[in-house]
Amino acid sequence: MYSVGNEVPNQRYADGPKTLKMLMNWAKEEDATRPVVSACDWAPWVNKSGFMDTMDIAGYNYPDRYFKNHYQEEHAAHPKRILLGTENYENLENWIKVRDNPYVVGLFLWVGFDYMGEALQWPRRNWEWGLIDIGSFEKSLYYYWQAFWSDKPMVHIAVNLKEKEKFDWRPYNVASHWNFTEKEVDTVFVYSNTEEVELFLNKKSLGRKKVNPDTYQAIYVVGYKKGELEAKGYNKKKEVATHTLNTASQPQQLKLVPENVKQLPYSATGLIFITLEVQDEKGIRCPKATDNIEVSVEGPGELVGLDSGDPNSHELYKQNKRKAYEGRLLLTIRPTGQGDIKVICKSAVLKSAIIKLPVEK
Repeated sequence: MYSVGNEVPNQRYADGPKTLKMLMNWAKEEDATRPVVSACDWAPWVNKSGFMDTMDIAGYNYPDRYFKNHYQEEHAAHPKRILLGTENYENLENWIKVRDNPYVVGLFLWVGFDYMGEALQWPRRNWEWGLIDIGSFEKSLYYYWQAFWSDKPMVHIAVNLKEKEKFDWRPYNVASHWNFTEKEVDTVFVYSNTEEVELFLNKKSLGRKKVNPDTYQAIYVVGYKKGELEAKGYNKKKEVATHTLNTASQPQQLKLVPENVKQLPYSATGLIFITLEVQDEKGIRCPKATDNIEVSVEGPGELVGLDSGDPNSHELYKQNKRKAYEGRLLLTIRPTGQGDIKVICKSAVLKSAIIKLPVEK
C-alpha cells in the first residue's frame, strides 16, 4: 500500500478529504494496484470530517493511547472499514488486537529499526527503542516479535534486568547474554511460539513450563551463576528449538563473519556487510567489550563505514577506527572490481582477524 500522510492537520478539517482524494489519485496514476492510506492520530475528528472514509484502508496511530477498545468501537461503528495500525507501540496488546480481530489487517511499529534523531537527551544521538539497533543488530525484543509472527518454531532467552528506564517505548530492560552479577538479574523470559519450554542452568533443569498462548513466553526466577543458560522449545513433547547463552571470559580475539556466506562469490555491484565480534578464547562474544578496532581493506574493495549500534557514540562513520559496542561492529565494504578483497581488523591487545571475500561481475 502507499501512504500519503502522517498525522497531518488536514485530517480534522472539512476540506481535508478533498486534499486527500487528490493525493490518492496521484498515487493511483502511478500505480493503481495498491490501496492508499494516511496515518491518523485523532480518529473521532477524522470520522466527522470524512477523512477516514476517503482512504482505501483506515490508518490508526496509537489507537490504545487514548481509547482502550478503539479498534472494536471503530469496527462496530464502521463494519465495512478495513483497519490498519499505522503507528503502534511495541507492546503485546497491539499484536493481540491484530491477531484476534480479522478486520485489523496489520500494524507498523514505532519503531522497527533505530534511527538518527529524536534522541531525547544528550549524549544519546538516536532513537534507540526499536527492535534492531542502528548498527543492524537484533535486540532481545526482536525475538519476542518473532515469536508473535513466525510459524517456524523458535525459542529465545531474554534476561530481565532490575535496572529499568521508565519510558513508554521500553516496557522491559532485557538483554540476551549471560555476563552479569547477581544483583543485576531479576527474572529470565523465554520467548517462544512452541507449546512448552524448559530452561537449564549449567545443565540443571529449572523446570518445563507451558508457554502462555497470549503472552508467547514463560517466566523463570533464576539466581545468577556463571556458565551456560539454555532454553529448549517443545511441540507435542518433541524438542523443536533451542537457544543457548554462555558466560564469556576475557576478550582474546577478533572474528569476522559475513552477513550471508550463501552469496559467495559476491557481486561487484553490491555492498558486503560483515559483523566483527570481540570473542573470548572459546569463540563466545564478549558483550561488554569496547576495544578500539582498526580496519583496513586490500584488493578490489573499499571500506564504506563502521557502526557499532552505540546510541551514545559520537564517532564518525567514515573512518577506519571505531570502538566496539556490546562486543560488535558492523563493517560495510564496497567492491571496486573483481578478485579477492582482504579485510584486516586489529586492536591493541586482541588477536587480529583476516578474511578474504571473492568478488565477480
